[in-house]
Amino acid sequence: MSAKIDANDVGRELGPDGLRAELERRTAEAPDALAPDVQTPSTSTAAPFLPTFTTAGMLLDDYPELRPPVIEGLLRQGETLNTISAPKVGKSWLVLDLAISVATGTPFLGFRTTRGPVLLLDNELHGPTLAHRLPQVAEARGIDLAEIRDSLIIECLRGRNVDIYGLSEYFTEVHRVKGQGFFRLTIIDALYRALPDGFDENCNAAWTRVYNQIDQYADLLGCAFDCVHHTSKGSQADKKTTDVGSGAGSIARAVDAHMVLREHKEDNCYVLEAACRSWPPVPRIGLRWEFPIWRIDESLDCTQLRVTWRPTKKEDTNPPVSTPWTAGRFVAEFVSEKPEVREAIVGRATDRGLAEYRAKDWLSRAVAEERVFIWPAARNRKQRYATLRPDGTGTLDGLDSVGGSRD
Repeated sequence: MSAKIDANDVGRELGPDGLRAELERRTAEAPDALAPDVQTPSTSTAAPFLPTFTTAGMLLDDYPELRPPVIEGLLRQGETLNTISAPKVGKSWLVLDLAISVATGTPFLGFRTTRGPVLLLDNELHGPTLAHRLPQVAEARGIDLAEIRDSLIIECLRGRNVDIYGLSEYFTEVHRVKGQGFFRLTIIDALYRALPDGFDENCNAAWTRVYNQIDQYADLLGCAFDCVHHTSKGSQADKKTTDVGSGAGSIARAVDAHMVLREHKEDNCYVLEAACRSWPPVPRIGLRWEFPIWRIDESLDCTQLRVTWRPTKKEDTNPPVSTPWTAGRFVAEFVSEKPEVREAIVGRATDRGLAEYRAKDWLSRAVAEERVFIWPAARNRKQRYATLRPDGTGTLDGLDSVGGSRD
């Protein structure tokens, strides 16, 4: 039975409210809309999507306020979070601390939490390891183990070969037994071990499907989700918070919040940064590792991030001189008298470890300061950039030194 509605005929008779009610009635009668099971790509890419004709007034009436917080200032009910850092930094200890905090309603690194049951899906650690860690973290936090015995549910998935789509039946059963809204937070540690075989980490479409699936689970359970993920290769100091995660760019856009750990110049110290969709900007937080938990260290200068460097085939094995980037240095290293398209210049800069957005910014600054000139584009061609003007003359004062006085 089809739930299709002819909006031209029915809409004129019923109006927006009546049409919406009729749509809901017909959709409810459709066989493919009866089951709450989450669909997977192996069966159907999505349930049929029909117009709801939701007016602005309906939206305002249905949602008079934002969803309630799970982590105040960071994450709300039904939202998704990426927790990202380099391997072997202590992410699992961090999210275990987070799980205990939410399960007991105690603050997490200065963020207030809303108390509620937590589901931890751990596919990296064995049961004995988790059982050994729990008392250590609880004791360091001053929390009685009795407070989490029934409020923290742990599933050890290591070696069980279940991916994010294979969890569909699992979450459907959780919904059937516990209902919607029982869990406050679900943690997947780590996401890379829940990716399907043959997954292309550099494919935006593949990542979008994964996060769409997680969004369905979040809606089904009515709780927030935290996905533990790892950083991309190379230095993370010069990247945007949303660009630290390994993989295609859709990772940055798919979730509601990012929580990132970047290495500080001081040993055993990191800087926590967050980017949120439904909260004001979050100030950086300096953290010091004091086994078995991370503690806030307000004495740390959160701008002092450690820059790691690895030589490429095109570079020698001597690390670069730690000279600050300026427009003059950018021009001296990446722009020449020969006109080139922006992509070529930015590509050389990113090969040297400069973030793409910063490379574009330095090129724009160089143009504004007349260190670099734009050559008009011929028909069907892109504009080009060079240190010579299109008439063949040079810059106003030539190429400045790397530390030129204008910067």
